[in-house]
Amino acid sequence: MIKAEALKKILAASGTLRSQDIADWQGPFVLPEDLQRFYADVGPDDITISNYGNAFFLPALSRLWESQAGFRWNGVTGETISDWSDDWLVIAQQEGDPFIYYRPTGAILWAQHGTGHWTPTELFSNIRECAAVLGTLGKITDDAGDDFLDEDCFITPRYRAAAKSALTEILGAPSQAENVLTTLEWVDASAFS
Repeated sequence: MIKAEALKKILAASGTLRSQDIADWQGPFVLPEDLQRFYADVGPDDITISNYGNAFFLPALSRLWESQAGFRWNGVTGETISDWSDDWLVIAQQEGDPFIYYRPTGAILWAQHGTGHWTPTELFSNIRECAAVLGTLGKITDDAGDDFLDEDCFITPRYRAAAKSALTEILGAPSQAENVLTTLEWVDASAFS
């Protein structure tokens, strides 16, 4: 598992990190222990992470429960959304596409919004792996500056390759890195050749 100090180093450029106490949790069930440790040891405080396209967002613990609006319940009417599992907890999102903590296993699922129903698939084995990947993609995006995209607004091949290499190191296998990059639509022009 990725150590808290290494993860904080990855995420620090994206926003404020601070230890957050379990008392900040506003939800109706006990927050799983690994999420408690994540917020105590790493502590993203409403951080926005740069990305190809829409940014990633990790809420502070005090706003984690309210971040379920639009997923677990209708944000306008307050009605429960029937196809949302009680075992799912949104821990991050990318403009409405949720990264979902699966309470029975601690795995992080991902789903695309706007499809008419939620059909999440597993993307990461745990919260730290997810945060490390999102932070790494943000760092690559920021460090590349104007060179990140080609003239057709695709990721420059060298930054796509750098992302695959960095994610392979985090995830342990090139196939896992490729799956994440494809799922999150980190593509270069070769994807359309």
